[in-house]
Amino acid sequence: MKKLIYIILAIGVLGFASCSQEEPGNTAVQPLAGQWYVTFDGVDADGNVVWEDPFEMGHVFTLTYNLASNVDNQMFVSDEGNFWEYKVRVACDVNSLTFGNTDFADNEYYDSQVKLYDGKILKGAATTPRGMPADSIVYYVIFDDDVYIDYGYWSALRVSGYRYTGFVEDN
Repeated sequence: MKKLIYIILAIGVLGFASCSQEEPGNTAVQPLAGQWYVTFDGVDADGNVVWEDPFEMGHVFTLTYNLASNVDNQMFVSDEGNFWEYKVRVACDVNSLTFGNTDFADNEYYDSQVKLYDGKILKGAATTPRGMPADSIVYYVIFDDDVYIDYGYWSALRVSGYRYTGFVEDN
């Protein structure tokens, strides 16, 4: 009889424990957040490409994600050290899927300034290497320590690409 009581008690405790778990929610910038494969192209002042993939990096892995404060009007954009080594806080608008700053901001990785502007996410506008639709990302970036701008090779770098799908064929 004691054994039956212990079994019933254990089932009851497990039932209550499973009911108290909270479901995780989305972050405030969830529609803008993601992992991206992007390329960097040098552009002139009008946004025309003047040098495709100048560093011959091909697709580079980057991230867009929320701040620890989880506000809906700011996020981080980072190359995770895969290109220029930048992580910058930018303003964002979740409803219009846009992001960027009007002026230079601190680079969180090392002592430099980054201007990241005219960023946008376009739902389903990209095609992955395996031919499937994915979200597209595009933004422009200027680094205060970019000597190629000083020599007139370009005015900014245009960053464009597609959302990471998880499929090996899309890497």
